[in-house]
Amino acid sequence: MSAWTATIEKLREGGLYCEAWGIRGERAAADLENALSVKLPSAVATFVEELGNLRIDPFDVCIAGDSAGTIGAVAATKSLQETSGEPLPLDCMQIMEHAGEVYILRAATGAVAAYEALRVVQGHETLEWACFKDFLDWVVVEAQRFQYAGDLGL
Repeated sequence: MSAWTATIEKLREGGLYCEAWGIRGERAAADLENALSVKLPSAVATFVEELGNLRIDPFDVCIAGDSAGTIGAVAATKSLQETSGEPLPLDCMQIMEHAGEVYILRAATGAVAAYEALRVVQGHETLEWACFKDFLDWVVVEAQRFQYAGDLGL
């Protein structure tokens, strides 16, 4: 059992809805690197190879996407580049969208930043994480908060 699979099992045991979905594998990671002309940080490459994408209700970390190529970091990043008022650095890729914010991974550093969806401009980050793992830890904590609020009927 991989470390990612073990983590998903732990999250499920803790009562979170959690599932890997979409395409995955070494080919998915290589295709993503080629399409976006980036070198994935090792933690992200392993994530794509083993999980592809990860839904932890209510969040959906969507990197590898689906086999049709209609969703995932490639489609989201290209759409964001077309609609963004300012050009994004070349090593940026969108890995999640939630509640009016987009989450961008900087492939060169492995850092992740959140932006208001209508203002994706460097210097206007709403949240920042030093690495992909820190970002995923935050996603889990926030999902647990959502679940707790739901359990209380809020």
